[in-house]
Amino acid sequence: MKMSFEEEITKYIMEWGDWIDKLRLLAFLQVDFQKVKLYVNRLTALQLPSGGFPKNWNKKFSEGILETALALEILSKIGAKQHEASSRAARFLIQSQHKDGCWIDTRNWQISRRVTLVTAKVSKALATYGIRNKRVIKKALQYIEKTQRADGFWLTSRADEKIDLEASSEAILFLLQLIDSENNRKIQLMVESGIDALRNWLVSKLTEEWSKIPREALAIVKALVASGYNEMEIVKKILRNYTVHEKWKSKGRGR
Repeated sequence: MKMSFEEEITKYIMEWGDWIDKLRLLAFLQVDFQKVKLYVNRLTALQLPSGGFPKNWNKKFSEGILETALALEILSKIGAKQHEASSRAARFLIQSQHKDGCWIDTRNWQISRRVTLVTAKVSKALATYGIRNKRVIKKALQYIEKTQRADGFWLTSRADEKIDLEASSEAILFLLQLIDSENNRKIQLMVESGIDALRNWLVSKLTEEWSKIPREALAIVKALVASGYNEMEIVKKILRNYTVHEKWKSKGRGR
């Protein structure tokens, strides 16, 4: 029997991806916690005493804001919100928020300057966990609001006015979770403006032949799909390019 496109992508990731890639996919598919205990146990075993998860998933390193946010989001999506690891990760992230509502990951200068991206990812993880109306999210929302440009895109940070496409995508994914709980027209307008900007960027790029898929394309696809954008041929083109050019098949990648 011929596999569907979605089945092909799933098979590819499960065959060639690292354990964290597989767990991210299973979380996206919302596979039940009990069915992925092997991967979950591997994840929670990495949690540090502070509640954070280490950079690069290696306990030799200190806490990574991005790894902790991803771990919390994964645990929340697979139905493990009540797991002790989830509450500890959430507590660590809340305590790591800066006064202006942002989060900063200081692993290197490239990531440390992308404050909007990190803030959006952490905010999205906390919202997925169920924290939506509390002060920590309201402060984060204020930061996200202040870093959106008039054309719908988001800035790299309040100190860096370059457009960050990945941050724009992650900001939309965060805001989409607040629309239902907040019913806030301002949030809806922010999302609509951001979606229009990303869709226009993506359509313009589809006229080009990609020798390498743009790094931001997958994040943009996630935001567009989550918002209800239904041009699936565009999505398929991006994912097909990804599986062709992604170097998961190189040696040294763990399974």
